[in-house]
Amino acid sequence: MKVIATGTEIQAVDACTINEIGIPSMVLMERAALAVVQVLMDYMEELDLFGYHYAPTVLVVTEGGNNGGDGLAIARLLSERGCSVDVYQVGGLKRESEQYQQQKHILQQLHIDIKEGITTEEMEQWKHSRYDVVVDALFGVGLHREIVSPQKEVLEALNALGGLKCAVDMPSGIDSTTGHLYGTAFRADLTVTFGCMKTGQLLNEGPDYCGDVITADIGFPAVVFEKQSFACYAYESEELKCLLPVRKSGGNKGTFGKVAIVAGSETVCGAALLSAEAAYRTGCGLVKVVTHINNREAIQEKLPEALLQVYQSAEEAE
Repeated sequence: MKVIATGTEIQAVDACTINEIGIPSMVLMERAALAVVQVLMDYMEELDLFGYHYAPTVLVVTEGGNNGGDGLAIARLLSERGCSVDVYQVGGLKRESEQYQQQKHILQQLHIDIKEGITTEEMEQWKHSRYDVVVDALFGVGLHREIVSPQKEVLEALNALGGLKCAVDMPSGIDSTTGHLYGTAFRADLTVTFGCMKTGQLLNEGPDYCGDVITADIGFPAVVFEKQSFACYAYESEELKCLLPVRKSGGNKGTFGKVAIVAGSETVCGAALLSAEAAYRTGCGLVKVVTHINNREAIQEKLPEALLQVYQSAEEAE
């Protein structure tokens, strides 16, 4: 089974990896950035964006936390791979994390410009730049508040752009545990999430804003996941196959289970039909449907293998 973590649970995994195992936060950040870059490079190469006279254009927008640090590393690695990258820091937080400052210093040493603060004019200019890729690296799994200015206006401007929209770990504005929408959020085409999927990517507004979710291994040791407790797990497809009983070769419909369904009314047969079909799909051998006589034709046409017993009201029988 695979883990699906809440925001708090994955933060505990991150803290244990750094503080107990001893893998530095910057190592995890570099691996996270590499994972996102690989996904984006595959996308751009598939579309043949690396032409003889053309470099793919990428917009990376960050805030001063560790999710923003991921964004700066992504910008650097994409630049190294031949992309034309514009990097912005919204500047709406009171302080920058240590890792963000380190990544910022690296970009400065490499003369990669970080535009600090975003004006209305710059957001308007984004529309004319026609970016191939837009990367959201404002907030990650730690967000637990409404999105306010200036991040609100920035996210709205990003959503209005074309190109592939990629969220780093979580779309900014979506709660990583509940999937709650904090007023405004980045609407991603794909989300590269780290370590495991998050419950917020499956609940409430989460799926609508995450797009396709790609889980990336960034170096959380298996022993750390084994030490933590998680509320939610999901079966892999191969595991589900193992849960199904093996049919005996000499069996028949009478040995594969029997289900009786009493459903449907005089004017609707959907419940009876869908229930019977579900029973067959899960492996039942014999399904008997008891329903109103008006539903006979529809059920026999769709599920001729079902046994059918019909009834009618006393008034109809007279």
